[in-house]
Amino acid sequence: MAYPTRLDGAALHSWAGRAVACLSARRAELNALNVFPVPDADTGSNMAHTMESALAEADKLFAASEESGSGVPSVHNVAAALASGSVRGARGNSGVVLTQVLRGIAQVAAHGNIDGTAVRDSLAIALDMVDRAITDPVEGTVLTVLRATSIAANEEDDDSLHAVVKAAVDAARTALANTPSQLDVLRDAGVVDAGGQGFVFLMETLLDEIEGRGDERIPEPLMAVPQGVSAGMSGLQSVQHIGAKASNHPVPVLRPTFLDTPGTLAAAPSHSPGRHRRQPDPVPEPRHPIDRPSSHGSKQELEVMFFFHVSEQMYLEQLESRLSEMGNSLAIARETETFALVHIHSAEAGKVIETAFALGEVTGLRLEVLPDPTKVDAPTRIVLAVAPEGTLARLFQDAGAVVVTTSADEDMDEVEIVSRIVAAVRRYSASEVIFLPNGMLSKRELVSAELASHASERSMTILSTSKLVNGLAALAVHDPTQPVAVDAYAMTEAANNMRTADMHPATRAALTQAGACSKGDILVESGGQIVLVEENIQDAVNRTCDLLLQSGGEMVTILATDDARADIDLDVLQRFLEPWGDVDIAMYPAEGMKYSVEIGVE
Repeated sequence: MAYPTRLDGAALHSWAGRAVACLSARRAELNALNVFPVPDADTGSNMAHTMESALAEADKLFAASEESGSGVPSVHNVAAALASGSVRGARGNSGVVLTQVLRGIAQVAAHGNIDGTAVRDSLAIALDMVDRAITDPVEGTVLTVLRATSIAANEEDDDSLHAVVKAAVDAARTALANTPSQLDVLRDAGVVDAGGQGFVFLMETLLDEIEGRGDERIPEPLMAVPQGVSAGMSGLQSVQHIGAKASNHPVPVLRPTFLDTPGTLAAAPSHSPGRHRRQPDPVPEPRHPIDRPSSHGSKQELEVMFFFHVSEQMYLEQLESRLSEMGNSLAIARETETFALVHIHSAEAGKVIETAFALGEVTGLRLEVLPDPTKVDAPTRIVLAVAPEGTLARLFQDAGAVVVTTSADEDMDEVEIVSRIVAAVRRYSASEVIFLPNGMLSKRELVSAELASHASERSMTILSTSKLVNGLAALAVHDPTQPVAVDAYAMTEAANNMRTADMHPATRAALTQAGACSKGDILVESGGQIVLVEENIQDAVNRTCDLLLQSGGEMVTILATDDARADIDLDVLQRFLEPWGDVDIAMYPAEGMKYSVEIGVE
């Protein structure tokens, strides 16, 4: 297949859109990986926000070009807009790193279209910028992944755009997989670096753009969100349920932000950047309330971010020197030698701010409270669920479960799946584990998992969730404030009260409990028996829901593969079920299932 030899402005803009969609859809996944430098679960949110800001700036450029009729913007202008937008909207340490990657692209794009050589150069420039921005680099982070990516791109013999990016992606994936061996906190948590994973997503979407792939790498938004699942998580978009009832979804709780000022915070006249002496006056000790002690007596650590503008480069260097003693995770991402984005975690936020004001002009000041490490207790109970990787795994994650994924492409033996379960249990150090097998483990594997949990000194309660829809029903009533026995009882009751069925096409003509079937007919199985034979998916879904509702119910949950969903019209189903009154129907994309469709009624 012939691939493009270079990226023009339109292709670069398209890649940015892919990257935003991917990071937004995988926001919760990245947040869950975030354990370093602090476990504040915001890497996915920060990277998505930063890339969204970059894309918004490029969108303005395209809108202006369309209005003026000047044609598609040049790759140089698009790259510059992405870089500028990312700097203005950067959030967190991971966002700062992302700005440097986009700045690297902008620098090489200034010389023309982006080809294989330009990608090499942009990665090298980005690596140099990130090295310079991060004052105390740590291996096993996004920096390590970026370095491996740059080296692989440089060593690729084929200069073509596709070959260079493919080599870079392969190296990024390998480097990411090795991050736990380089950083103890990752190994102990059983995760890879969150920022590194986000960077891998960026490189993968770039490869997708070059290969002309669709959006299969980007999880499809859910059609609806069940009770207990926040539509604001993981970039999942909630669509109104079919039926008369509306669902009330919890709103994600954001960490408090003390200040978020887009305007300029002017320094006092005596500290005007243009009137600095070479040796600025000593910065007084701050008396700001933001340096207040936390409940355990030590000062509360904050994330501080701001734009910093000075008249001379030396003041930027002085700021870096002084701030290096006031906290950690210090990153100074220079847009020019006199303008930079500053990021630091500090328990002396007031002192950080006064130091910055004393040396230059501060704008866009943002403060966020970081988790207090002495108060952040490991959860005493987790719900562990087995689910196919992809949309279903993310659905369970957003419902509050820790997910152990399986894949149709993997041939996992008993040791592998049990090892994954034990690793997940150890990662959260929870003393109580409620386990939802969801019909994806054999009895032997369940026994091995339970015995392994005892070896890890954990108490595991296994619920009889024989289907994925049973697991979702159980999660909807999970209450961690109740004793584990009470919680498990309520979850088991919810799972068992759900009547379920699954369907799949017949592989050959046969005689079933429900009558004769031809090859390709849809077989509906419930309670271990074939209860319906239909010629198409729509009729099978209609009659299955009708059958399950005969014992009562008001909520229908449908999990369906892409092929099956294409043949299911929810409006047709709603009209078919009108005799049952107000029935709420929700359908979710569900790849990796054993069956084409799973249906649960409760």
